[in-house]
Amino acid sequence: MRRPFLCLLVVTLGAAIASAGQPVAVSVTPDTVRPYESVVLRVEGSGFGPGCRALLGRAGRYVPVATTVEGGTVVEIRLPAGLPPVPRERAVVVECGSTRTAPLTVTVNRSMPGGAQPVPSPSLAAAAGAASAAEPEPATAAVPVLARLDPWTVPAGEPFTLTLTGSRFEEGASVEVTVNVNAGTSRPPEYRPRRFPADRLSDTVLLVDFDRGFAPEPPLRPVRVVNRSGAQSAPLYLRISGRTP
Repeated sequence: MRRPFLCLLVVTLGAAIASAGQPVAVSVTPDTVRPYESVVLRVEGSGFGPGCRALLGRAGRYVPVATTVEGGTVVEIRLPAGLPPVPRERAVVVECGSTRTAPLTVTVNRSMPGGAQPVPSPSLAAAAGAASAAEPEPATAAVPVLARLDPWTVPAGEPFTLTLTGSRFEEGASVEVTVNVNAGTSRPPEYRPRRFPADRLSDTVLLVDFDRGFAPEPPLRPVRVVNRSGAQSAPLYLRISGRTP
């Protein structure tokens, strides 16, 4: 005799959660894309408010991407430069305040026709003997722009993942940081720029894992993005704080 009441209670609770803005992601379209092809991903679901944003990456390494919310049921993600072929799969979640949806998967399929590789910078084309009769792009088109470091301050000696946000990050871009090249030896410290391989999520986001962390001195380390062409961004500075207790 109590079953109708229990069913009504479940429905009422579900409606209350939905009305409170609990985000739910049901599907992402398209879920398979060509590499390096401009695309707009549409995440459909419910409970998406104006403060929600989409995150792209994989568990523990999500980064925010350009997001538009439509009517509480659709989140659009614009990727003008598309996605590189590696990693093959990326997770998409929608974050609303402290709550995230379950991840959805987008696959980059290299066998799909039509995916074009990035156009090389003029300096690379000339080096390969591929000069064109057309007027070359301005040299500034290949210069990366570094706008943000996240985190911008880290404890000394602790491993961390650095997220670099900006624009014009080419496939194969690396991250240059000033380090002690004599670390782990008996020789006196000698600080020089060193380039680290980066995981390129898009032409605007790079990730770098630093497994050993940095010594507390010097406390400010210049960080640059270096494209394959050799073009470098202006530096931002990573602050190394004292070790946490």
